[in-house]
Amino acid sequence: MGKKGFLFVIWFAIFLMNRRSFVFIEAQEASQLCYNFGNYTAGSVYKRNLDSLLSSLPEGIGISRFFNSSAGQDPDSAFADALCRPDIQLEDCRSCIRNATGEILSSCALMKQAVVWLENCSVRISNVSTTFGVIYNTAITGSYNSTYAYSSQQFTYVMMQLLDDLFAQAAAGGPLMKVAAGDRAGPASQTIYSMVQCTPDLSEDDCRKCLSRSDSMIPRSTPPIGLNYFTWSCRLRYETYQFYNLSRIQEVEALLSELLPSPGLGRAAIVSIVVSASVLLVAAAYNDEISTVESLLYDFDRIKAATNGFSKENELGHGGFGVVYKGRLDNGVDIAVKKLLKNSAQGDLEFKNEVLLMAKLQHRNLVELIGYAIQGTEKLLIFEYIQNSSLDHFLFDPVKRADMNWDRRYKIIEGISRGLLYLHEGSRYRIIHRDLKPANVLISNEMNPKIADFGLAKLFMLGQSEVKTNIRVGTYGYMAPEYVFHGTLSLKIDVFSFGVLVLEIVSGRKITSVAGGEVEDLRRFAWRNWNSGTGENVIDPILRDNAECVADIMRCIHVALLCVQDNPHARPSMHSVVLMLKSSSTPMATPDEPAFTPQGSSSSSAHGEAQPICFKDEKNYTANSAYQIKLNSALSALSDDAGVVLYAASVGILPNDTESVYADALCIPDIQSQDCRACIREAAVEIIIACPLRKEAILWKESCTLRFDNVSVEGIMSDSPMTSRDNATLAYDPQQFYDNLSQLLDRLFKEASHAGGVRAAVGDRVGVDSQTIYAMVQCAPKISRDDCYECLTNAAALISRFNPFIGMTSLTPTCTVRYEVYPFYNETRFQEVEASSSSSQRRKADMIISVVAAVSVLMVPVLFL
Repeated sequence: MGKKGFLFVIWFAIFLMNRRSFVFIEAQEASQLCYNFGNYTAGSVYKRNLDSLLSSLPEGIGISRFFNSSAGQDPDSAFADALCRPDIQLEDCRSCIRNATGEILSSCALMKQAVVWLENCSVRISNVSTTFGVIYNTAITGSYNSTYAYSSQQFTYVMMQLLDDLFAQAAAGGPLMKVAAGDRAGPASQTIYSMVQCTPDLSEDDCRKCLSRSDSMIPRSTPPIGLNYFTWSCRLRYETYQFYNLSRIQEVEALLSELLPSPGLGRAAIVSIVVSASVLLVAAAYNDEISTVESLLYDFDRIKAATNGFSKENELGHGGFGVVYKGRLDNGVDIAVKKLLKNSAQGDLEFKNEVLLMAKLQHRNLVELIGYAIQGTEKLLIFEYIQNSSLDHFLFDPVKRADMNWDRRYKIIEGISRGLLYLHEGSRYRIIHRDLKPANVLISNEMNPKIADFGLAKLFMLGQSEVKTNIRVGTYGYMAPEYVFHGTLSLKIDVFSFGVLVLEIVSGRKITSVAGGEVEDLRRFAWRNWNSGTGENVIDPILRDNAECVADIMRCIHVALLCVQDNPHARPSMHSVVLMLKSSSTPMATPDEPAFTPQGSSSSSAHGEAQPICFKDEKNYTANSAYQIKLNSALSALSDDAGVVLYAASVGILPNDTESVYADALCIPDIQSQDCRACIREAAVEIIIACPLRKEAILWKESCTLRFDNVSVEGIMSDSPMTSRDNATLAYDPQQFYDNLSQLLDRLFKEASHAGGVRAAVGDRVGVDSQTIYAMVQCAPKISRDDCYECLTNAAALISRFNPFIGMTSLTPTCTVRYEVYPFYNETRFQEVEASSSSSQRRKADMIISVVAAVSVLMVPVLFL
């Protein structure tokens, strides 16, 4: 039977089975199926989302050889995934996916749903998420060998037995990879080899069904000696020669099996890594292979003796979850020992599992965990020790920075990039560090950087691209905008932090620093100069005299600006970063304008400093437009209308206009009315300067908060974005301090949420060693009681349970939490405002001033034009 006859058999058999629209396309170099379920137009939002999404697929692929992601919001959401054969190298997989994404855009141009199959990979796109994770195998394509089996009946029997076994193995493969390969002796001394694979988002039952349906189309009476089928969600191939690399498949399966959750833990998407080393000073390398957790166990008394009984003289500092001590073992080896707090909720088994995980992360650019010790409720982590301090002590100390020539700085940049690449791709795990900053990079005597402090790190299951979280932790200024605003966690938030770090290393400046008497975001400064052709202004003056290294430094600035782009899909992977740093011939894209997010909360910045967040979207207004006129009107109305409850809301409108500008402002509850108005006037000017042409922004000052939007925000609780300012001093007894603070805040949260017009409360509580903690909490007056309590609770989540600062202010758009160890509020004034508000409430149910500034074009104030 010729090829045409074979194709007809397939078509007719499928038609009889369920009369669906199945298609068989004889595969050449590429095969594709374009579904007529909706088209998009060139230049549309959907097209931009799709392009961004497809560009992220190659770098998103990991060990499991599967990656899925999405981009955009309804109705312009785009969804896509990529799947590679498990027996090919990672770079070959990524190369195949790059080819497939190009093929799908050219062969299925303007189609919203399509799939393309290449020999080693496939790519699917859709405008709805429901087409993934299901069989959906109305598309059948493939190729076959035109030679038919000599003993067809025996060949078919052996082949079907082999396929049945492989189907069961692949279907039971788990959530990371569903694949199976094997062989069986057939007739006439032939061996039949087969490999089957499903997308891992299929259930076990659906994977088996998908493969079985493909199998049902193989002609039993005249089977070809080789066949390769593809469907939407699975693939099946058999040959009479070995076409796969079985040892490579087994290696990948072994790596993935170690990442599956332990029994009883469930299929959790992320596993927290509770190992922190924030102020470790480490030296000595330990490269012995560690295979079991028992090999990491040290005698507790031996480690205690090494630190002189955890003496004060041996204390190096406070890290996450405990105190770090210098120690010296009886063999003369120096170590750094972290003594974890006794109130840790972590059990011994979980602690040992996480110790083993960290110990397996062995790289010259990561701080190395070498052991642990347990005695009762006390737990110790033992690290290598280095004499030098962290990177911030070199960069921001005028004396030490003078010794930081370009060769040393470049070595540090390159080392950090390789350490991150190892975390993201090079180890058995995909780990997001989540708090990369100069203080968390330790420098050895050879100026070799070592990434430290994994207390906030997250372990991704392979095949995952991103997850959502409600709690944002890290250091503002180094946190990517999608994480700050939306709680989106992905590998690209580390890339963003790396970009910020590179700019600091190159410039010798902090992320927020003073230049010419003005405070300017370092990313804004770098972008402005690079974009205008004056990028050399970004270079540390210490380095500018060395003309030979200027080109390399400018290349590093270029890489950094690519890393801090607003769109996470536009940021390069760490693999690409390493290549760009290593070779000047590696092409680099032109970076878009970087995002601007809240600045370093861990510094002791003045509380009076303005802190803006400018929301960047595609709906920015243009200068001198009607929207700017309305915005000026709304902002100018606010300061005059802050009433009894120190709150004002306004709306800027124009006649016959469909889009309005909504603004509101809230002052702290112990301020005088005239000071409240003055703060709002200052904030209105500063927010326009800080966030030009933005339709949505928020700015916090010491005494007031101001925000505006093109949709109504009044009465709606919002705890995102969230930022903070803190005192750099840690509490002496963190556990007792946190317990006292929690009790105080819980009482104030209840008082504030049940208060009248002024939704606020102040109070104090005597803490450790007669130290009094003072706190003030406040909500926007028009949100509900429940929303107020929820907002305050979420804001307080930024307070470290294990290492609280002695003072901190947590800020959200609709509530504020502040505490100090000194009386920072005017209780008398607060009581006056509270009394006035209560009196006003009795006279009128609602005294919250809401002013609608109906403005014609002729009556527009020109204050901000």
